[in-house]
Amino acid sequence: MDSNSELQTQLSSSELALLQVDIEHAEEYEGGLFVQDIARFVELASRDISESDFIMIDGGPRNLIASLVARHSRQKVIVLVDNTDMMYLLNGCAILRSAGFVEIPFEGLGPLNSYQSRTSCFVRDLGALMC
Repeated sequence: MDSNSELQTQLSSSELALLQVDIEHAEEYEGGLFVQDIARFVELASRDISESDFIMIDGGPRNLIASLVARHSRQKVIVLVDNTDMMYLLNGCAILRSAGFVEIPFEGLGPLNSYQSRTSCFVRDLGALMC
């Protein structure tokens, strides 16, 4: 099976659209999306997400990863998403919220920036934050 048809069986049409948004953003602002085999990436990411208690989304196909987190993550997972104030990430954040995640935003100056930005923590179960 070639990579394109393999990817179409792994992702819904809305996830393929999210991936396109991620690709366009990366081409314009980050010099491109450096994933050689996106079908293999989705397979490995989905497996890793299902086994993780903590997930950080920072770079790469962020909206797509948010959708995979919504589908494959554990109930008590903690998800940290950087730059949630960026317009292109609105879809990914909305997907997490519609999957039952609560957003806890943190806003302020970043270490390399002279402007304020937002990083958000998403949890479905507040017990995940307890030590």
